[in-house]
Parts: sequence; C-alpha cells; structure tokens
Amino acid sequence: MSYKCHYLSVRWIQLYVVLLGEILTVNPNLYSSQRFFMKKIITTLLTRLSLTSVSFIGLPAMAAIGDNVLHIDLAESTKQITVDEGRSRVFIPDTASNTVRILDLKNLSEMNALVLNAPAYDVAISDALDRIYITLGDATHIAVFDASSMERLDDIVLPETGYEVVADDDYLYVSAYESYSGVMRVDLASEQYDHTFKGSLFTYNRAMLALSPDNSKLYVANSGVLPLSLGVFDLTGVTPNLTLKNDSGVLGSNGASLSVDPVSGNYVSVAATGGNTDGYDTYVLNAQSLDVVSQLDTDSFPRAVSYSQDGESIYTAHGNDSILKWDTESAEITQTIAITGQAQVMTEAYGGSYLIVGNKSNAIDVYEIATPTLKLNTVTTGIAVQEVVCYNTTSKQKIIFTGGSSNIADCVANGLVITSGDKVRVDINGEVE
Repeated sequence: MSYKCHYLSVRWIQLYVVLLGEILTVNPNLYSSQRFFMKKIITTLLTRLSLTSVSFIGLPAMAAIGDNVLHIDLAESTKQITVDEGRSRVFIPDTASNTVRILDLKNLSEMNALVLNAPAYDVAISDALDRIYITLGDATHIAVFDASSMERLDDIVLPETGYEVVADDDYLYVSAYESYSGVMRVDLASEQYDHTFKGSLFTYNRAMLALSPDNSKLYVANSGVLPLSLGVFDLTGVTPNLTLKNDSGVLGSNGASLSVDPVSGNYVSVAATGGNTDGYDTYVLNAQSLDVVSQLDTDSFPRAVSYSQDGESIYTAHGNDSILKWDTESAEITQTIAITGQAQVMTEAYGGSYLIVGNKSNAIDVYEIATPTLKLNTVTTGIAVQEVVCYNTTSKQKIIFTGGSSNIADCVANGLVITSGDKVRVDINGEVE
C-alpha cells in the first residue's frame, strides 16, 4: 500500500518548525529543555498524516553559513571520513590512538569513540545488516560493531591487512594495505572472506574504492607515486568483472582521492597530486566510458575531490585555507569556502547542511554550508518531499528520486517494488515544502 502526502498538508509541519526555529533564535537555551515538547508536537502531526516509525525530528543549534560549528583534534591526520546519514553520525579513523571517533551531527557534539586493539584505517556501514565494519592495521581482521548498540561482534578474518573498505547489501570490498594483490571480497551473509580480484588492473597497494549509487559497479583507483589507473568492475555477476579501465597515466600520477556522483552515478573523479598532461586539472569523467567530460582547474597538487550529496556540485582541495565548490554540469566555480589549514579529505553530510573536513594538521572541522532543514527518517512507502531515498530492506532494492513539480512523490510510482510484508525505509533529505 502506498501512502501519499500532499504538500499543502506538510506545510503545516514547516510552519511549526519555523516557529520553533524563531524560539531557538531568541533563546537557544530552550533547545535542550524543550526538545521533547517540540518532538511531541511534530510527531503528532506526522501521525495525523499517516507516517510511521519516526526515528528523529529535531533542529540543530543555530549558526551562520560558513561557520566552523565543531572542531576535534586527532592523534594523527586522516584521509577517511564515513557518514552514516540515517543516524546523522560521522565516523573518523584516528589511526595513532587505535580509535574511531564519532560525531553526532544532530547535536554537533562528539560521541564516545570506538576503542580498538589496532590502528583503524577505514569504516564502512551496512544499513541492511545494521553493522559497522572497520579495517585494522597490524592485523588481518575487520572489526565488526552493531550499529545500534555499538557492541563489538566477532571479527572477520582476511588473508592480509585491509585498507579502504566499502559495503553493498551482500559484500564488503577491501583493498590490500601492502601487496599488489587487488581487492578482497567478503560475503556478508557468512562473514567469510570470499576471494581477491583485480583482473588486468594494476592496483598498486592501498587502492581507493567507490561504489556506484545502485551498487552495480565498483570503481578502483591506485594511489601513490605510480601512474594513476582507474578501473570499473561490474558487480552484477557471480564474481566481479573488470569491464573498463583508462590507459595508464592518462589521469596523471599520485592518486589521492576518488569520488562518484552519488545520485545519478553519471560522473567519477580522481584527484592526482602529481599532475597530468593538463597541469593539475581534476577531471570529471563519464562513469560509463571514463571519457573526460570536463576539467576542473584546481591549481597545483589537488589532494581531495568529493561530490555533493545531491550530485549537483563537486568539492576540491589543493592549497591552504580554502575549498572550491564547482557546478557539476558547467564545471564553473560557484563558491570558495574558507577553512583552517590544508584539507586532504572532505564530504557533505546532514542533507548537505555540513561539510566535514579533515586537514593535515591532525584535526576534523565541521562547516555549516547551508541552513539545516527538517529531516525525517521514517518507514513508509511514499511521501511528498523534494528528495527521497526509498530502500526495501526485504528485497534490498533502493531508488532515489525527487518530487519535482508534482504535488505527490510516491516510492512505488518511481519504481520501488513492494509486496505484502515487505519493510520499506525512506530517508527524506532536504527541505520539506
């Protein structure tokens, strides 16, 4: 069955949010003492609109656009940031302290860290299994945590030390830390190592990994001083199959960062600090052919590239004290974001409200780049909003769509297949109208 909400009804929720925002602006101290009351009002309204299982309704503290709203010091700088958008959390490996630091973006605060028995390299999250996976240095293991209770579970054993890790609904993909062997695959149902693959792609070690939005493709790029190689593996078969790779060195050398458009999956980019035939441009590549679509003149030594959560912008970092924001289609600079230090990793979070930046000075900074808006995380089959991620946790089908000009946005009408008894999760990101 598909629930359908008209914008006219949802506007009443927005009126209450605006009113509460005005109260908070006048007296921010009311936020902690009145939070339950605010949540009760909006939850009651949502119930009247036939929505179910509301997990969080709230407003963050007030800040101005561009403000650094949260800063934490690390024992060592990091090149990995993992966002758990559903729970508004950010995971940051702090390798030198054997911990994974956790930020709570709802309250702009730091949570208790995950304490490990070895250095943490990277973090992946499985929404389908409600698990957190952490690659460990000095060990051939992956640490596993329950994403709800944060309890440590049994480790997953690997044939060698892993580095970057990404997860789809069925498998983990882990790049090797030291060898040239390729990418290790772990079956999540059995939590057992499956096999290692690379095809004819030269991966070097510590390869960078990224999944397409529909999890049908894995992008693998080597890092380090050798010529930069980028390959695309088809994941729809029994085993991953290398279907595409660029000619060695075409993208430059010394790969430092890999990112894929998270909505359409049409574009992929790699930052190469060693430069390329066009100087130090960061290429926007057609994800289906790896042909160059456009070039971002990022100046010398680009260290990081990251697509925005809506796929409409690209962030790049190369020098001190700033990050450039580009329009994905036009390749024009739309904003220069002032930061502290040299960024070497960044990613959007909280529906595009915050930019999480890791710099070379052993710190993480959270910058507000847009006014935070009402964010719902609910279980239903359709709701009228600007952007929806529908995930059938029973069949594991996921679709992403926007409401557009229509008064009704419906998961089923946009392609989600639902049968009786299925559980469907809907993440609603962006401004509710």
